[in-house]
Amino acid sequence: MSEQRIDLIVDAAERLIAQKGIFAFSLNELCQITGLSNGSLYRTVKNKDDIIAQIFLRVLNRYQQLDIAISRSNLNDREKFLCHFCYPFFVSAIYRSDIGINHLATNWGLIKHTQPRFLDEVRAAFHSLGHGRKRLMRTLLENDYFEADQTKLKKVVLQMHIISKGSSVVAANVFLPKSRLPIDEVIDYLEATSEQLQWHEHAPKVDRKALLATLRTLSDNNIRIVV
Repeated sequence: MSEQRIDLIVDAAERLIAQKGIFAFSLNELCQITGLSNGSLYRTVKNKDDIIAQIFLRVLNRYQQLDIAISRSNLNDREKFLCHFCYPFFVSAIYRSDIGINHLATNWGLIKHTQPRFLDEVRAAFHSLGHGRKRLMRTLLENDYFEADQTKLKKVVLQMHIISKGSSVVAANVFLPKSRLPIDEVIDYLEATSEQLQWHEHAPKVDRKALLATLRTLSDNNIRIVV
């Protein structure tokens, strides 16, 4: 299957979704925009489930870019650790429209008709996420930055994921004012949760201004991820 054809279809679908929403655009409109015949289109994507899966695959690939960008930033290890969990909220508050595909693509009821090969691609990309964060976690353990062992670290990371995901949903809710949950409050929740690790005195300290500056830089560079 031509990757160029898939890219052509997904590019057009993203434009249509931005204009009309995920439920309003039609596959016939995709044919008109891409110049593909109905037969060519349907040999590539069978339905909107396929398209949602392919767009979500792009979201996951962009998250890999985010992983690299955080690792290359000037933040210290502790700030990078927090940055991974702050970013979904921060970017959702700015780009509320981006949240939709992420929620749809992880809802089995809305993607259950996706072709198996597309689901396999998404599943593989999803499982490969977070290599940079995992390396960072190993670094934190190896440098003896906190009292907690690996089991405790995994438990705390899960709690921070829940805060990260939940706060991004709140940020993306168009019926809630942006002032309802400011970024400083999200950082407070994440820092308080991470304190369960019992950080040692020699561990790096968090400079909130540096953290916020990096979040702004990441979003300004258009690495727009909501995971």
